[in-house]
Amino acid sequence: MSTNLSRGLVTSIPERYVQFALFNLKKIYSDLGCQLPIEIWEVGNELSAESKQKISAITDKIIWRNVSEFTPDLAHWKGFQVKAFIVANSSFNEVLLFDADGIFHQNPENLFSDAGYQETGFYLFRDLKRWVFEFNWYDKLMYQLGLRKPFKGNKFRNYAFYQQRQNWLRRCLNNQKPSNFPIEWDYIWKDGIPTEPVIETYVDSGVVAINRSKHPQAIKCLYELNNNHPDTYKYVWGDKETFWISALMAKEPFTVNPQWAYEEASDNSEGWKTKKDLICQAWNGKLFFTQKGVV
Repeated sequence: MSTNLSRGLVTSIPERYVQFALFNLKKIYSDLGCQLPIEIWEVGNELSAESKQKISAITDKIIWRNVSEFTPDLAHWKGFQVKAFIVANSSFNEVLLFDADGIFHQNPENLFSDAGYQETGFYLFRDLKRWVFEFNWYDKLMYQLGLRKPFKGNKFRNYAFYQQRQNWLRRCLNNQKPSNFPIEWDYIWKDGIPTEPVIETYVDSGVVAINRSKHPQAIKCLYELNNNHPDTYKYVWGDKETFWISALMAKEPFTVNPQWAYEEASDNSEGWKTKKDLICQAWNGKLFFTQKGVV
């Protein structure tokens, strides 16, 4: 891992997100006045020459990077897991990672001034609170009688899967509950079927700020969890939860935005057609939203 004393934005842009990236990068550098350089990562030859030319024309602050600089096994890193890879291998010391399918409403570099980030060097945003584990009386009876097999139907209604997630995370943490373990996932340490719905997701990785020099072990754990994504992603939705779990594994602090992500109906003010609500993150007002469901 190479490090220096700089700050920068970092993202990975597949071809299908080029329209978002063009709009967002123009907004970041022309409208919002961002002065930071940006690393744009590819996994092999993901972008066409035309797309790269259009992106490069937006700003001279772009540094093109490729996973192939570090490994020939490109297929292994093509997916959510690439975000952990680029955090581990960025040339920036302080990294602001963001998804290619999102749009900023504030200058992203302002996030580095957050008191929580300055204290811990690791800032995360919450996911939507409505995604939960919930078991009805019939499910509970079937589980108790041993009549339902693992991973049948919706796994987030499946008690056998729920138990396997508990066991997996406990193993990650050597069966010891850290003092800064999130109360939202306290059910991991409680045996038996929950009597009330419990939070299924905790953080979203659409925007992440991390000081790499403060978190060498967390980044190592993050890399390993995502390198092992065929197993890790059985228990969590992609890379999202691996960020805070890696910090706990490394016994390093992190800060989570106190406000949950929220959904907002699109008024098409940005020119997009949507068939679902936008998923928004707030930090001193609206910071970022993702174009879920864009057609």
